[in-house]
Amino acid sequence: NGEGNRDGTNDNFSWNCGAEGHTGDKGVLALRARQQRNCLLALMLSQGTPMMVMGDECMMTHHGNNNWYGHDVEWTQLVWELSSEAEGLQRFTSELIKLRRSHPALGREAFLKPGDITWHEDNWANDESRFLAFTLHDRVGGADLYAAFNSHTFQVEVALPPPPPGKRWCRVVDTNLPTPRDFTPGGNKGVEPRYAVTAFSAILLMAK
Repeated sequence: NGEGNRDGTNDNFSWNCGAEGHTGDKGVLALRARQQRNCLLALMLSQGTPMMVMGDECMMTHHGNNNWYGHDVEWTQLVWELSSEAEGLQRFTSELIKLRRSHPALGREAFLKPGDITWHEDNWANDESRFLAFTLHDRVGGADLYAAFNSHTFQVEVALPPPPPGKRWCRVVDTNLPTPRDFTPGGNKGVEPRYAVTAFSAILLMAK
């Protein structure tokens, strides 16, 4: 675009998951797929208006270029013929959006108040921790949401908090599971009191 590679920002907080650019390494590809789902889950659980870049929902890549808007080349154009992997991510994203639009604990119109959220193992002074877990409380129907994000290189086994009276935890999301098991719209019943969260993965449980 005539800028001689001087455009864009140098502050890039990214990780190639073990290989630079295109790769056929199944382990790297699986990790990248988990990370895509982890980020989408974090976005859709966040308060405020979620914002996505075109193609995030179908594995579109700009090959590391953070200022691709000025380039009229093939890799800046949305690909409509999706691979099976991209279709799986598109389905995952669609289900997340449906959940966000339908669940009373998500998409709030006001800031969280005491009693709206409970943080678990919230040792904020531990700068070596790469694990985050919280419960978003549904004060109307008791359909609480428990979310856990594990960015460690190892599996973390969590002791789940008690669900609301008369309910039990059902697995909605586990980004470590292959599509379509990564998102179960109705919730997979029978979650044990302890749950193993795989390295670089996230889970979402719903009280039902």
